Amino acid sequence: MTTRTVANVAPRWKMWLVSLGTLYPLVFGFLALVAPRIAGLPLPLRAAIFPLVLLTVMTYVAMPVATRLTHGWLYR
Repeated sequence: MTTRTVANVAPRWKMWLVSLGTLYPLVFGFLALVAPRIAGLPLPLRAAIFPLVLLTVMTYVAMPVATRLTHGWLYR
């Protein structure tokens, strides 16, 4: 197990920017492509699908790619 030091933790404002830049296109795409297809579902179900899909994609696909691409800037 590794111990994290303050030196290798990205500043919160940089992580916020990377998260925003990663999340916005995902939300936009979801609203444009998926939301119209599930519009007939009850609101509680639609409200459950939205974060389930977006958080899964953010956690396992988008953020690992985004942090890899911005690593040099994040941890400078």
